Amino acid sequence: MEKLAYLSAQINQIVWGEGVILLLLGIGLYFFIRLYRCKVLRLKVIVKESGKLLFQKGNGLSALASLSTALGATLGVGSVVGVASAIMSGGAGALFWMWVCALIGMGLKYAETVAAMKHRRRQKDGTFLGGAFYILEDHRLTFFGVLFALFCIIASFGIGNVVPVTTIVEAMVPYVSKESMMIVLLLLLGICLFFGAAFILKLNAWLVPLFSIVYGLACVYLILLHREQIPQVFWLILQDAFQPQAQVGGIFAFFSAKALHYGISRGVFSHEAGMGSAPLAHAGAAHTQIRAQGYLGVLEVFMDTMVFATLSAFVCLLCVPDHQGSAITLFTAAFESGFGMIGVLLFRFALVCFAFSSMLGWIYYAFAALRYLFPYTQSRMVYAILFLCVSVAGVFLQSDLLWEIADTCNALMMLPNLFAIWLCRKEIIAV
Repeated sequence: MEKLAYLSAQINQIVWGEGVILLLLGIGLYFFIRLYRCKVLRLKVIVKESGKLLFQKGNGLSALASLSTALGATLGVGSVVGVASAIMSGGAGALFWMWVCALIGMGLKYAETVAAMKHRRRQKDGTFLGGAFYILEDHRLTFFGVLFALFCIIASFGIGNVVPVTTIVEAMVPYVSKESMMIVLLLLLGICLFFGAAFILKLNAWLVPLFSIVYGLACVYLILLHREQIPQVFWLILQDAFQPQAQVGGIFAFFSAKALHYGISRGVFSHEAGMGSAPLAHAGAAHTQIRAQGYLGVLEVFMDTMVFATLSAFVCLLCVPDHQGSAITLFTAAFESGFGMIGVLLFRFALVCFAFSSMLGWIYYAFAALRYLFPYTQSRMVYAILFLCVSVAGVFLQSDLLWEIADTCNALMMLPNLFAIWLCRKEIIAV
């Protein structure tokens, strides 16, 4: 086991090395510049075009459900735990570099969403399925498409299972025993897995917006309580932004595939721009408006980082300036300072809901990959059983090895996805 852990750590250092980060930044910057010059990445256009889609319905996935599913896989665990970890490791300036990377990530998310929409396939039940696997298949690179799908399934057991499960355990363990949490979690997951992807989409369509609004309003209230200190925090962010550790913390918080390195205290998450996971949800949209769906992908990045991650960071910097303890204890103290014990319960319950929606989002991604690899429903039954077993292990165990493997698979998902969108860069820009 020790040798396997060592091997996984070495592979992880390679796939998440500086070269990969520069590759992400380079391709993202290319798309951002080209798309901005084409007047694609303009805020007015994004809001206008994406707003038209949100409540359209059809035979398949609504635009609101696709956006909620993609956001559900990143909000909460990534925008709370990831932000706090970035600030604790890289200082306040890490937030500045997350903003910079968010702008670059908008180009990546638009590109991968548009590419997935253009190369998707209609299934026998009338719904759509798309992702990097079909893009690569259309370019006669089916082998890499299969690898992308396999890595997506494997990653769902780590970033989509163990990571949110351990977050739920840490959030609720002061109030509920692990055994009780295991029973409730298995029951809820069992229901969602039994009813399948359609049920997951409907659940996320109301769960994610509801708790996003509640959490966002609570953060705004906490920030307003310390509004006289906001200028000082802005200055601190700008002052620390050009310290080397702040740059590293911010960039890795955004581009480290939303993976948990060696536990929650070192967790640095991203909104998955360039990873190819969110397009699996976006490509299932029932409509055929490719550019507009791409705008929803951009909106996802904006909401995740520029709104919720920023709110979380300001709560962290204003309410708990000493940054002591884990990310969850840090935000618990912040909410307690503004709302008392009710605030503690509010935050922990919201985090549990976000973590659960993250699991649902990754289950949907895995189901999409399984539909590509195996046309038989038995494969999803086997996956459901394995997913529940890993969830039980996640309640009682904290496996560094599993997190390492999941983090590696996240990067290995990203590499073929970046290759795929680069191959069809001309058609993306021409949409």
